[in-house]
Amino acid sequence: MDPVTESLPESKAPAMPRTVMVLLGLMLVDVGLLIANLSDTSSVLGLGWNAVMLYGFLKGNELVRMYMSWGAFVGVIFGAAALVTAAGVGSPLLMITGVWTTATCAFTLVVLRDEQVQTWMLSRALGGAVFDD
Repeated sequence: MDPVTESLPESKAPAMPRTVMVLLGLMLVDVGLLIANLSDTSSVLGLGWNAVMLYGFLKGNELVRMYMSWGAFVGVIFGAAALVTAAGVGSPLLMITGVWTTATCAFTLVVLRDEQVQTWMLSRALGGAVFDD
């Protein structure tokens, strides 16, 4: 054991909540779907945007959390619109897309409003600063 690290106080920074791990998995699925469809400019731009959001989220950036919350809110609205349209048209693919979009965006909203997640992001933004219980 190094004598320098023995004298340092242990950080009480919160561990990554499980909901964040699930959210990161959903974000990586979205990135994977964009990589699978890199045929047009919008897919490349979407991939770049998702990469920036993923990086900012992992760094604990509050502005990124706000953008993700607004994007999830808009996604819930568009997902619900897709569900209504799918019910009228009878398209199973549109129904699956609407359910996936609505569910993932609603989950994102719930996760980003969770106090544990906000504390974890603040800890990440402050570089793992020590938190008192």
